[in-house]
Formats: sequence, C-alpha cells, structure tokens
Amino acid sequence: DMRTERGKRRILRGSAEDDGEDPVQRYKESIESVTEILIDINNKPGQQAEGFIIIDCSILKNKLIQYGHDFIHKIIGHLVEESKTDLNNLLKEFEDTASDLMNHPNTLIHLKRNKDLMAEVVAKLPQIGARRDPIKKKFAYIQDLIDSNEGNNIELTPEEKARLEGVDDAWAKF
Repeated sequence: DMRTERGKRRILRGSAEDDGEDPVQRYKESIESVTEILIDINNKPGQQAEGFIIIDCSILKNKLIQYGHDFIHKIIGHLVEESKTDLNNLLKEFEDTASDLMNHPNTLIHLKRNKDLMAEVVAKLPQIGARRDPIKKKFAYIQDLIDSNEGNNIELTPEEKARLEGVDDAWAKF
C-alpha cells in the first residue's frame, strides 16, 4: 500500500526478515512491488458500467500510474544518493586515516594517538575492506537501471565513475 507515508516507508525499508546480505535487494524488492501494483492498475478497465451509468476512471488510473512511476524514480534517486554518499564516505575515510597516520609525530602524545589509531585501523581492516563490495553492487545495479532505461533521469558523472573505478586502487594504497 503506497498511498500513505507509512506505506512508502515500509516499501523503502524492506521486509523485516531482510538479512542485509545484498545491499540492493530492498531497492529491487521495492521497485518490483510498485511495478506489480502498476501492472495491476494498468490491467483494470478504465470504464466500468454500474447499472445504466458508465463510470470513467481513466483519469484516476492515469494519475495512479504516474504516481507509481514517480515513486519508482524516488526509490532509484534514494539508491543513487545513498550509493554516492557511501562511496564518498569510504574514500574520505581512506584519505583522512592515511593522512593522520602519515603525519610525523612531534610529541609522545601524538605518537601514542597515531599508535592507537593504527591499532584501531588494523583491527577494523576486514570491516573497512568489506564496505567496497556493497558499494560496487549498488553502482552496478544503478548502471543496469541506466542501461535498461528505467533510470532515465540518472546520470553518473565521469568523476563519479572514476572514483568508483579507483576504489580498489584507493583500498590497495590504504
């Protein structure tokens, strides 16, 4: 039910049993759910006879279909913004952490802070590295949407494509 704000949040949030393995699964499910609703609406007759009166619902039907398409574009837009934010945050974390560790310590306090930061980074290394694959999957799905013309309002800039392609190099450098 996408008529209410609560329904929109439920569709965007996904199912409660979502295990979080596939980062684009909730977006795929949301888009498929809205598409199924749109197909159902589209298959309904635009006019309906009630006794000797013919009720014309075609305007309502067209508005619902347009609303559904707009909602799909909002879901895709949310995915794009989330993906860009995740990519930028990861690359910024790489740069900031490397920059902090590259600074030569002038005091013992600074040396201890760098040592603690290095220990923290080494401990979190598997989790930091694991953040790359979900970002790549999201951008791959976005590219699939662009290629299939479902994401006709989406465009990735050459800079964003370069940043995405350089995430593995940034990881190796990190």
